[in-house]
Amino acid sequence: MSLAAHKAQNTLRTFVLIAGLTGLLLVVGQVVGGRSGLVLFAGLAVVMNLAMYWFSAPMALKMSKAVEVDEAEAPEQHQAAPPADNLS
Repeated sequence: MSLAAHKAQNTLRTFVLIAGLTGLLLVVGQVVGGRSGLVLFAGLAVVMNLAMYWFSAPMALKMSKAVEVDEAEAPEQHQAAPPADNLS
């Protein structure tokens, strides 16, 4: 499987998971509180999706115990990727 196909598959899986969780929240909101519950849980779903978007990368880095490596420790990695300030 190519890298592009793998990335597309992961993106699709993530979308389906988030859409499924959002749909589940909407159904629970409708069952629990009718129309007002649906609106409340829709707001909750938006907040949760934004939190997942903003905090997923830092959480993944912390869970994998990633540490920043300077150029003296791993010069081959620093040569392979341009500095972040030169990406624009």
